Amino acid sequence: MRIALATSQPELPPSDRLLEEALRARAVAVEVAHWQDASCDWSRFDTVVVRSCWNYHHHLADFLAWLSHVEAAGAGLVN
Repeated sequence: MRIALATSQPELPPSDRLLEEALRARAVAVEVAHWQDASCDWSRFDTVVVRSCWNYHHHLADFLAWLSHVEAAGAGLVN
């Protein structure tokens, strides 16, 4: 299983790092990905977990379009 932790931060906050460590301990492939990174191929992931996307309210139309894009790419989306 391959999971993306979606963020808007340059680094994961401490609580998200705990999640990342717990997933890796269970042999899950985890990648941190910026939700606004147009070069990210979201179809590479089985699941995208919305974590620290704290700027979404400043870019609501783009964020909603991104959610649709992730779903269209075939990745499961979890908040």
